Amino acid sequence: MLVLQNVTLKNVKLNEAPPLYNGPVSGSPPGYYAAKFGTVLVRGTVTNDGGVIEGGRDSLGPNASLKMVLDPGAALINKGVLTAFPSGQLVISGRGSARVENDGSISAAGGKVTISVHLTGVGNTYTSAAGGGGFSGGVEISAAVDAGQTFHISQGSLQIDQPLSFLGKVDLGAPQIAGTVRLEALNAASWEVKGSLLELFNTTGAVIGSLQFTTPQSQATLVVSNLSDATYGHVVSVTASHPSGPASTSPGILPYHNPVL
Repeated sequence: MLVLQNVTLKNVKLNEAPPLYNGPVSGSPPGYYAAKFGTVLVRGTVTNDGGVIEGGRDSLGPNASLKMVLDPGAALINKGVLTAFPSGQLVISGRGSARVENDGSISAAGGKVTISVHLTGVGNTYTSAAGGGGFSGGVEISAAVDAGQTFHISQGSLQIDQPLSFLGKVDLGAPQIAGTVRLEALNAASWEVKGSLLELFNTTGAVIGSLQFTTPQSQATLVVSNLSDATYGHVVSVTASHPSGPASTSPGILPYHNPVL
């Protein structure tokens, strides 16, 4: 395990290392560090200032998985880029009052980013396809997200595990390349779109989930479906489709709670 405490990373790359190695990578550019067993422990305040923390394909081999674990009260402040490259994973978790302040960007560029610690700041998170194998990026959120975060879901997926406080905005982008948003563990009976706000309701009409989009959505470009899921029981998937295409190809389309405004 590589321990980072009260440091600022500048143009530093961190990645998984062979089980017996921990520290600078011999023969690599300055600022290249490897974490034994693929784990980094964050203590105090660690700032990523313009560098890249990656879990993915590079000289250490493909399918790398980098885990960043924040101690109680620790803060990971991202002013640069946190990236998961094709076939790689970047997992950020924390205990107690730990937090990730994302004022830069988090990118699932063909890999997967999982965040299970309070996400604050005024930054952006992106998904995209990358690599010759056509890898699609994925982001999974299982902790509270503050209102300053914007998620740009293009050719990838955003999974929001419920219940939690998700106050960020979602940008589905151009319908031709838009990704999918999955709200997990919801058993929604109906839904309603008012401009850029999607609300989901149970059988009694109570709101059980919502998504705030960056731009107004319409019936032609927004599909909401209630699907079975072996792990969580129920999910709600939100997918943008091309306006000239069919209204939906998903099973079990939910009825409107009220007419779309």
